[in-house]
Amino acid sequence: MTDEEGSLPVDFGEILYRTNEDSPRQLYIVGISHEDTLTGAKSRYTPRVEAEIYRIGAWLARNKGLGLLLPEGFFAVKPKMYGGGEPKETNGETCVAEEDMKLLEQLLSVRNRSINAEMLLSENFDMELRQVEEKELYQTVNRGIRQLADCTNLQQHFIIRSELDYHQDKRVGAMLQKIPHIINEAFVSGHVKKEKALFTIGLSHIPSILRFLREKKVAVSCPLFTPDRDKYEECSDDLKLSKGDFGITVILPRALADDARLMKRHKIKVS
Repeated sequence: MTDEEGSLPVDFGEILYRTNEDSPRQLYIVGISHEDTLTGAKSRYTPRVEAEIYRIGAWLARNKGLGLLLPEGFFAVKPKMYGGGEPKETNGETCVAEEDMKLLEQLLSVRNRSINAEMLLSENFDMELRQVEEKELYQTVNRGIRQLADCTNLQQHFIIRSELDYHQDKRVGAMLQKIPHIINEAFVSGHVKKEKALFTIGLSHIPSILRFLREKKVAVSCPLFTPDRDKYEECSDDLKLSKGDFGITVILPRALADDARLMKRHKIKVS
């Protein structure tokens, strides 16, 4: 999609999907570059993509009043009170201008620090981090990933992969369905000033998310290759984001969107 007045600058990222832009309730979904689940190793894109996510989040804070962060894989402690989504005074260690991409990449590539774009946004813009993960579904997916990594039998590999895809879609669907309640609770409790949130999630989940959004349903079919289909239930539930009249924008950081091979691998169409 092309840039429009009041929209995210084109060089920040690619907008894959956008609807209901005038709603006061807005969810921004940004695809991220995963670290390796088993080793924790960063992909070659990670520092650049993290810097671009920070830049996107900072732009949304300044221009759209974003105050709530919902990262995939984040498990919350006690939430802090929201301070307004404006840059705050710091000791200068992590307060980096979003235009300084080189410095952001350096900061976000440090291996011995547990820091990412969402943590920086939370620190520098006083945004609130909230948990959107269902712990049980998260753990089920992690077990499946490890089983797949250890599998050496081709037939068993197809079975595990099919079951893992099912659990991943269930997990992603569950997160999407929780988001309206999380945003509403944060707003009503006074932790945020506007009903606007940024949901960051791995690039591999974007095709499923786009399907759910376009169908306005969270529809998940049973695994194709499992020998034990009785263990699994199909679901087809109305998407709560649509029922709640949320505006939704799906964004890919520019570094990912410009990689044609990566987009082809994940079956994502960009303009």
